[in-house]
Amino acid sequence: LTVPSDFAYGGSQLSRALVLWHSAAMGGSVEAALALGYRSKYSAGMGNHHEKEKFISDKTLRRAATADKIAEYKRAGMSEEEAVSRAHREEADTNPQAEKKLKVTVTPEGQKIVSHENMSTKDDDADPKRNKSLKDETTPSTLHPSAATSHYGLLGTCESALAYYETASHLAMDEIEASELRGKVNPATDSHRLPIIHAHGGASSALSHANKPDELEEAIQYYRLRAYAKPDPDINAAYTLAQLYHHGLRGVKQSMSLALEYYTIAAEAGSWEAAGQAGKFHLWGMGVNETQRDLGLAYRYFTMGTPGGVEGCLRRYKGKKNAGQAAARRKKRKKQRKQKEAEAAAEKGKDGNGDDSDNDDENSQEDDAWVDDTEEEEDIWDDQDQCDHPCVNGMGLLYLFGVPMVLPPSREVATKYFELSKDLGNMDAAYNLAMMRLGWMDEVGAKESIPHYKDMTTINNAKKGMFVVSSHARDGHGLTRDDYKYALNHFNFAAARGHLQAKHRLGTLFSKGVRIVDRDLAEIAGPEKMHMATEQVVHRNCPTALSYHKVVAENGFAMTRRIRAAYKQYVAGDYPSSLRNYLAAAESGNVVAQINAAFLLERGTCLGMSPADCTNAAVRMWRLIVQTLLFECGGQPQGKGMSKLVCGS
Repeated sequence: LTVPSDFAYGGSQLSRALVLWHSAAMGGSVEAALALGYRSKYSAGMGNHHEKEKFISDKTLRRAATADKIAEYKRAGMSEEEAVSRAHREEADTNPQAEKKLKVTVTPEGQKIVSHENMSTKDDDADPKRNKSLKDETTPSTLHPSAATSHYGLLGTCESALAYYETASHLAMDEIEASELRGKVNPATDSHRLPIIHAHGGASSALSHANKPDELEEAIQYYRLRAYAKPDPDINAAYTLAQLYHHGLRGVKQSMSLALEYYTIAAEAGSWEAAGQAGKFHLWGMGVNETQRDLGLAYRYFTMGTPGGVEGCLRRYKGKKNAGQAAARRKKRKKQRKQKEAEAAAEKGKDGNGDDSDNDDENSQEDDAWVDDTEEEEDIWDDQDQCDHPCVNGMGLLYLFGVPMVLPPSREVATKYFELSKDLGNMDAAYNLAMMRLGWMDEVGAKESIPHYKDMTTINNAKKGMFVVSSHARDGHGLTRDDYKYALNHFNFAAARGHLQAKHRLGTLFSKGVRIVDRDLAEIAGPEKMHMATEQVVHRNCPTALSYHKVVAENGFAMTRRIRAAYKQYVAGDYPSSLRNYLAAAESGNVVAQINAAFLLERGTCLGMSPADCTNAAVRMWRLIVQTLLFECGGQPQGKGMSKLVCGS
């Protein structure tokens, strides 16, 4: 199937493609779900790129449909009150949740007004249209922009896009966690942009790191020789090779077994950093089978990077932290001293008084003595003296799991290690802390069996009509509001550093939301006022959930393998195969693939299309790129030229 035409003008070809994508998505295809999710998201917001935050939602469409009915009933001769009442009754019949939202108010004159409870602004943080009266709502046909380039084959809402992206995200995460990566390493991808490479001649020093050529096999072979040198292996060469294989950098094939091989060489030669990674591989079974996995060896490696245990590492961390604070104080004191000297000199110039240089010298010597002491203190704690944060996190995991005949399990000690590792910047430790707070590695039913705490202050206030959910209230899993707040903070810390599992968890939390019912308040409120005993501790947020699930899905194996294969084919001169792979990824919303597909099309790789169709296909890709990047940049172009459209580039 080829759709060389522009957007909605694909006709029967585009319709057939959409049907096939739906069928493939139902069969578990990540790429098909991405293709449909991308089109839904494009229609829900990207096609109208100057309104970045204003995704069209299912609720917006329902409210617009209600407004349309009200207008229709008024044209038929009904009064405003009758039209509103009938429209809402019909909505309640089709949408069970809508009945709760009906609100009847009586004016001082005795007039009844029927409206939606959601007309207030208390939860209207996503769509400004919700703050308008129903008579100001537009109809569903005009909520979506009418321009052909505002859609990409179908009409979508935030919820429909989220449904596809969430499915793709779950499938991608399942595959990553079941692979040798164990969810602890992101699949290797490729970010080469062919137009930029072509413009700079392919090997120019002006190219960014992402656009530089892949590592040559000769260089890899040189590193291997250095890593296996006898009797003293080159630690840097071994560690470099391990990193290349670990993350699939510079076009090197991602391989956990080869990464572990070179981490082991560097670790046995004394590298703390390599020891932390080698221990992590044995702990999670990355690059080894079950018979080769050795927790005892992992413990030995982690011990290398945590001299003195958790207490010793804490002393080192606090010493470095205190030294940094002392350095800041020293800098501030120097600045203050110079300012005083300048003020004193200015004062002398005005008054013509005698020279007080002796006192100044004495003060300066006192300051210098204080500075020298601080510098000596700072030198004691340099970076190389800090414990290795992957080793610290690894020790926390070993204490959490327990190692027979080596370490007894201890959640308390594990938590200390995780907290220190997080303070040192480790994203895995932050994720582990969040998961522990949500019940990971607890005994079965441990949180659910926590005795119920009666908050008498909350109960007494409720009897007086003041309903405030207690901080001690727990959900069905035994979790409190503070548990979820703690978990969200730590998931955010990990996600900001690229942790895919944390992003997946955040996407799921914001997609479903979390409510806690205070059982004591529920008994007082009764079924009719149950909402007064309920607190939404995690609010549903479709745009946020969509952004997290989109990132996870696009970093799964389906997309990353196709992108890497396409670039390898391009370098090998197989342009048709490269274009086919780039086009498949481009239809799923990958910007790099769209750029490279457009480049190959306009350079004459047309896959049998006529020159006119080939040009149309290239223009379609370029328009997609511009719309996508403008949407991500908030609608503000970042300069002239394609390379300047990426925010921050």
